[in-house]
Amino acid sequence: MIDPPRDEVKESIQKCKEAGIKIIMLTGDNLHTAKAIAREVGIEGDSMKGADFAILTKEEQLRVLEKTNIFARVDPGHKLLIVELLQKNGEIVAMTGDGVNDAPAIKKADIGIAMGIRGTDVTKETSEMILLDDNFSTIVNAIEEGRGIRANISKFVNYLVSSNLAEVMIIAAAIFLTLPLPMTAVMLLWLNLITDGLPALALGLDKNSNQIMKRSPTKVDNIVGKDAMIKLFSIAALITVAVLGLFYWATREYSYLEGNLFLSKIQTIAFTTVILMELVRLQAIRSQYKLGIFSNKYLVFAVLASIVLQIAVIYTPLSSFFGTTFLNVKDWIFIVGTTFLIFIINIFVIKLHDKKSKAA
Repeated sequence: MIDPPRDEVKESIQKCKEAGIKIIMLTGDNLHTAKAIAREVGIEGDSMKGADFAILTKEEQLRVLEKTNIFARVDPGHKLLIVELLQKNGEIVAMTGDGVNDAPAIKKADIGIAMGIRGTDVTKETSEMILLDDNFSTIVNAIEEGRGIRANISKFVNYLVSSNLAEVMIIAAAIFLTLPLPMTAVMLLWLNLITDGLPALALGLDKNSNQIMKRSPTKVDNIVGKDAMIKLFSIAALITVAVLGLFYWATREYSYLEGNLFLSKIQTIAFTTVILMELVRLQAIRSQYKLGIFSNKYLVFAVLASIVLQIAVIYTPLSSFFGTTFLNVKDWIFIVGTTFLIFIINIFVIKLHDKKSKAA
């Protein structure tokens, strides 16, 4: 008699390998049967009987777990022991099963997964998740969806923190350097409305990258950890230097203008530059996940809408309310050129940071 594995299991296990997830088989079957099934579905590694594993010292057991992926003739105690050892070793453990003998290990695991069709009531009650189709591939799909949700939250927070941090740094630096204010209060409110509104919301609707299951598992920590904050401060400082540099150029270029016309001109340049840099930063963030510019239609629409709204603020009667003035071709060349340069440097900083993280 044989209970053959489903056709899609082998593909799912391969996806787990690429995602850095270790699959361990715990079965009460004969060792030869376990090895044959493991070979069929693509589980690699050494094999051992549960009783032989249980008599080893704790140090030996931890060493065995590094190389052994197949455990046969295991009882409930062996399953629970393996889960506890993996957790003590700093691993995040998911345990799945359908019988009463799986319940202790499922209860102890970081996430217990019970079979909804064949699973016993005890197993279902002790688990955090129940598979309605009893399909291992559903677990892998859930992992992929979870990674996608975390990635979108991370992108959203990354964008908002870096953008708002840059705005604060620009105003603070201008005050410290005794320069005129680069933006008025109304401009700042508008800036937050059109960059933190539709574009930021659309960023959360990104589809999962085809590389998401080829990344190593992320540690369970804050969405924005220490390394991420260092990178965000670096990007915000870069934007601050670029905007103030262009702002200073404008003060020299249009020094012949007087009064409100002079102030309106230089503030419009700084105001528009910040908006373009923040909109371009969206793609710099998404590039870390190998996402193309046009892969999110909602984001494309949001960015275009923001640009149209900004142009309306400059070239329509709305300019009198926002205190903006006409920008000529030369102004746009400097604004777009500086924005493009910062985008390239931004990509370089991200790649350099990721390279250092992988090396560490």
